This record gives sequence, C-alpha cells and structure tokens, in this order.
Amino acid sequence: SETYFSFGNSTTLRFFEWSDGARESSRKIYVSKAVHISAVWISFSLSFENGVKVGEDYWFNSGEEAKIKLSARLTNGTSVGVKVLSPRGEQTASTYFVTKDYDKRTSVSFYFEGIKLASANLVFTSVKLSAVKGGSLVKVVAQWTHDGSRIAGIKIKCLETGQEEVSNYLGEAYFKIVSNSTLTFIPTSFVNGITSFYEAEA
Repeated sequence: SETYFSFGNSTTLRFFEWSDGARESSRKIYVSKAVHISAVWISFSLSFENGVKVGEDYWFNSGEEAKIKLSARLTNGTSVGVKVLSPRGEQTASTYFVTKDYDKRTSVSFYFEGIKLASANLVFTSVKLSAVKGGSLVKVVAQWTHDGSRIAGIKIKCLETGQEEVSNYLGEAYFKIVSNSTLTFIPTSFVNGITSFYEAEA
C-alpha cells in the first residue's frame, strides 16, 4: 500500500508499476497456479550542487545559476529520463538541471511518465552593500532583498574579529576591523543552521 518511501539519505522510492505492467498500487489477483510478480519502483535522489537550504527552500545569490543534480532509475535496473517543469516550461534533465534567477522565486517539479517525484522552491536573493571608513571604524550599510521585498533583520559578522551586529531593513553596523576582513551577512530569521550565506571583503 505504500507508494512513496524515503530512506532519509536523499534517496527516495516512488511506486511505478507491477512487473506485469499494472499501474494500480493496490490490486486483487486471482490465481490458479503459482504466480510471481514484483513491484517496480523509481529510485531517485535530488541534490543541489550550490545554494543554501533555508527551511524547505533553497537560496541562491541573484545572478547565480542553481545547479540541481537528479539521478533516477527503475529498480529493475533501467535508467530513466526525468521531465522538469519550471516557469520557463518543460524540459528533460539527464543529470543536471540548471536554472537562473527567475522573478526572485520559482518552483520546479520533477516527473517521470506523469508521476511527480519531487519539487523544490528556489529563492534568489541579493545584498546591496556600501561601506565608509572613518578612523578605525568602518560603517557598513546592507539591504537584503528577495521576492521584491526587504527582509527585516540582517546579521552581520566579521569573521576575523568575531564581532556581530544585527540591523533592520537598511541596516547600519559599525565595525572595528583589520585590513582584508571578511563580513558575512545572514537574515536573522534563518540564522540557525547557516554559518554563511553572503560574504564581502572589507
């Protein structure tokens, strides 16, 4: 009765058909002699070559290509091609599916012969930065945007000194930094589990 099963290691099974070609997962079979049939599953895994997982979404810098690796085969050993449905239309993915920034946010779905295997939400974001040096201080102004809106709360951390500041919207943060310091920017709503999303040299 189970038609979808995840192993928790990025590999998932999706019921496809019985070995005699029947597509209904639940069925009654009347037999008058020994019969052997087996379930044929689609074994697939979806992984991202870049980007950062934020909740159920995958985040990318604006202008960056999202590279998604998808491998799928039937449990009888047959390799299969997968269709990808995105805002740019339908296309076939062999190993990699690549898409660029599309209206800041886009959802892609993966199908095999009409059976939906998986879907993923892609979010493309950008950080606008400016910095002014005054004595030993550098004033950093950052604005984080995605989906055409500004995110309240930007965590800015200097990787060299460990200093952290949290700013809102058009945030202003002051840092005592050494030469060639690296600042990292993270939306405060998603700090847990993310060590770095956008970095800039100062």
